[in-house]
Amino acid sequence: MAYIIKASGEKVLFKKQKLKRSLSRVGADPFLVDEIVTIIEKSLTPNMSTKHIYRIAHSLLRKRSRHLAA
Repeated sequence: MAYIIKASGEKVLFKKQKLKRSLSRVGADPFLVDEIVTIIEKSLTPNMSTKHIYRIAHSLLRKRSRHLAA
């Protein structure tokens, strides 16, 4: 597991469950949620910001499900 940097500057362990919950809240189906989380987990780098993770997730949502990323 990688450490990420929150907007507050706090360094925390990446928790894929939080990302899954966030993607589910915007209406992404479970298959798409798992696909996006897997891609992000593979691209995580030490000290990546939550803002950067959000940008990646939003971009992937936009590419795979246009109506959710509006």
